[in-house]
Amino acid sequence: MAAGGGRGRAGGAHRDDVAHPVRITTDAFYLWHFGNAYEQGDTLVVDYVRYPDFTTNQWLGELVRGPTSLDAKGMLHRAVVDLKARTFRTEQRADLSCEFPRVAPGVVGRAHQTLYLGVHRSDEARRGLFDGVARMDMATGRMTTASLGEDTYPSEPVFVPRPGGSAEDDGWVLTQVFDAKTDTSHVAVLDARHLEDGPVARCHFNHALPPTFHGGFATER
Repeated sequence: MAAGGGRGRAGGAHRDDVAHPVRITTDAFYLWHFGNAYEQGDTLVVDYVRYPDFTTNQWLGELVRGPTSLDAKGMLHRAVVDLKARTFRTEQRADLSCEFPRVAPGVVGRAHQTLYLGVHRSDEARRGLFDGVARMDMATGRMTTASLGEDTYPSEPVFVPRPGGSAEDDGWVLTQVFDAKTDTSHVAVLDARHLEDGPVARCHFNHALPPTFHGGFATER
C-alpha cells in the first residue's frame, strides 16, 4: 500500500473498474496484512497493521533462529481513504505490537466493530513469537488479551461463529499453539466474549507443528 523512502502511495480501485486505480501520496510505511475494509459514504475505512519501514523483514528473518535483534514494530491502524478528494488519513488504535488481524466472516467487506489479533503482551516479548491473542473493540478502543500459558506461542486467531449467532463475538476463537516447554502443539479454543478467561478446550497433537502464519475454518460437509 505504500513504498519505502520518504513518501509512498496508497491506491484503490472500484472492483468494476480495476483498470483505473486512484493513487494517493502518503507518508511511507509498510504493511503485511489488512484486517478488513468497508465503504462509508464516499470514503473507505481500512483497518491494518502498519510498520514504519521494511525492517520487519529483517525481524522475520532473524526470528527463525531465535530472539531477534530488533523489536517488532507492527501497530494496529485505521485509515480513512477518500478516493474523490485523494486523501489518506490514518490513526493508531492500539499500543501493543500485533499482527494477523481478522474479523468475523459475516462482516468481511462490511462495517465491523471487533478485530481479533495476535499480540506481543509486553515490550520484552517483541523480540520473539507472538505470545497472546486479543480482541479489539474498534468503537470503544478497548483491547482484551489472553495468554495461552508460559512459553506458549499462538498463531493467527480465527473466529468461528456459534451456530445461529450473528454478533461478532458470539462464537469461539481458534488458534494453533506451540508449547516450547513440551515441544508439542495444540489447537486452543477460546470463548470470544470471555477471551481473558483463557481456553475452554484444547485439541492436542502428538507432535510439534511449526508456528504458522494463517489459519482457516470450514464446517463439516
